[in-house]
Formats: sequence, C-alpha cells, structure tokens
Amino acid sequence: MKRVQDELENYRNFCELGEREVLLEEIQDLRSQLQYYTDSSSSSVLKRNSLLKLTYSCEPSLAPPLNTIQESSSEESPDEKLEIERTRWMGAESKWISLAEELRTELDASRALAEKSKQELDTEKKCAEELKETIQMAMEEHARILEQYADLEEKHIYLLARHRKWWVTHVVAAILQSCHSTIRIFLL
Repeated sequence: MKRVQDELENYRNFCELGEREVLLEEIQDLRSQLQYYTDSSSSSVLKRNSLLKLTYSCEPSLAPPLNTIQESSSEESPDEKLEIERTRWMGAESKWISLAEELRTELDASRALAEKSKQELDTEKKCAEELKETIQMAMEEHARILEQYADLEEKHIYLLARHRKWWVTHVVAAILQSCHSTIRIFLL
C-alpha cells in the first residue's frame, strides 16, 4: 500500500512540477542510493569522488548539464559546437563505462568473497556436525565403560564376599580341627 501511495505521489509530482524537475529529483535519489552502496565497499571514497565528477549538478551555477551546448566567447560554427558537445558526451560515456567496469569487477570480487565465505561456513558446519557426532560417540563409549566398571565392581564385591566366606569357613574349620586335635590330645 505504501509503495502504491509513493508511486501516486511521484506521478502527481511529475505532473505538477514538470518532467525535468521530477527527473532531476529521481537522479538525486539514484545518486544517494548509489552513494549508499558505494559507501559500504572499501574503495567507496574513490568511486564516490569519480561518480560525483561524472554526474552534473542540479544547480546551474556549479556546472552546466551535458545536454546543453555552451555559448563560447568566440564565434564557433554549429559543426564545431556539435563536435565539442559530442566530445564531452563521449568523454562522459567512457568515464561511465570505466566506472561500470570497475563496479562489475568489484561485484565479481564480492561474489567470489561471498562464495568463499559460504564454502567456509559450510565447512565449519560440517566440522561442527562431525565434532558433535564424535562427542556423542565418546559419551556413549564412556557410558559403556562406566557400565562395564559397575559390572566388574559388582563381580568383585561378590567374589570378595565369597572369598571371605571361604576363608572364614576354612579358618573356622581349621580352628575347630585344631581345637579337636588339642582336646583329643588332652583327653588321651
């Protein structure tokens, strides 16, 4: 809804202010958007300066627009004026082309960096998953070892009790036998 209202407002401004003013406002908006995107890059200062040099100002006192033919102090023929204007346009066009190539190169570099970052992230995720699995396996193995230890401890306690019982039984039997022998000796 907001977008439709903005479009309607732009259309009204277009009709009320005239085509040139609306286009100049739109150019300013596009410049500010472009400046925002170029500010985020590391070479934004150089690109912004070159971009500002390529564009013309909306204020007539600073620089004339490229579509007007400047009046010269000396008498020039229309062909010479046309050639001067053509040269200016070709210079501006070549600057725009070189800027577009620079931006394309930077975009490709950014894409490559993003792809590299994505691959690193995927690798880190895979490593984290493997580490998680390894830790899970280690915990399961540790739990199994603890269970074995508990079983061995139970067997040890059982054997110790059995051994004590055997010793007690045999010692008591030996003592009784020794007592019986001693009593027999005294009785005989």
